[in-house]
Amino acid sequence: MRQRWFARIALAGFAWFLASALGVQMMHPAGVVATPVSAYLHGPHSGWLQAACDVLAVSLVMLGACFPRPGSPRHESVAGILLAITGVAVALVAYSYSPWPLPDNPGMGAREAIHKMCSLVAFLGVTIVMFLETPFRWQGTRRARVMLFAVIVLVVELLAAPGPRYTPKDYGILEKLAIAGLVVWLIECVMTFLRARNSQ
Repeated sequence: MRQRWFARIALAGFAWFLASALGVQMMHPAGVVATPVSAYLHGPHSGWLQAACDVLAVSLVMLGACFPRPGSPRHESVAGILLAITGVAVALVAYSYSPWPLPDNPGMGAREAIHKMCSLVAFLGVTIVMFLETPFRWQGTRRARVMLFAVIVLVVELLAAPGPRYTPKDYGILEKLAIAGLVVWLIECVMTFLRARNSQ
């Protein structure tokens, strides 16, 4: 019963994050392609996105708490731990961001380093859980479709990964698509979990 409530909280949180992120983007229509999500954590309307990241962080921890249970396979325990770590990383991402270094001051400060490291942990955490859980959460053709979706999300993530010469405009839209894909997978995972629990 407790895990069902955790799952419902997580589901509501994931949906809220997507809606909030979309709303913030609509307030900045000029940056749809070029501007990464992180840029909206500073300046006008940043509070909305920071709050959405807080909700996302809590939702990840709630979903992680749904996995481990007595007698559960080891992959579920690993997934739960990874989601909890990812939730902490997302919370740090929301408040460690500062504007991109200016051309005349290209050095990376401590806050930028923390932000980038936590962003990497967040992406890796959810991606690993996605490939760890997909083979076990779904069956038949549904599993094949979800796995294909996971592979597509991974490809987008790799294309969005910053290289040695990158600037924010090089990967803004790809980063947004990768984040949206991961959150959509999380929503599908929660819904599958709830359907399985309701059928018991």
